[in-house]
Amino acid sequence: MILPAAAGTAEDALIGRQVVAGLQGFPQSTGRGWISTMDKWLCWGSMGVSGLLLLLFLLDLFLNMPFGGISKVVDVFGILASGLVLFLAIDAFRDLR
Repeated sequence: MILPAAAGTAEDALIGRQVVAGLQGFPQSTGRGWISTMDKWLCWGSMGVSGLLLLLFLLDLFLNMPFGGISKVVDVFGILASGLVLFLAIDAFRDLR
């Protein structure tokens, strides 16, 4: 039974429960360290992909360029979906700061 000094309660120590969030080699559950970095990169990746798709659907809607302008309805739904994902990624990134 290994308990860190600051983690766990007396009840945890009595029944032999390990608190793994504070052990060496396990990720911290407080959002510090590499978890925070990973979350930021996931937000950046989501913003990049959704921004690229938003640009492609806008180009297809107005210039009929990347997809040949096959369906305007698909372009509108693609713009809405990409815009929503972009908004959610920006909002999540603001929460991380």
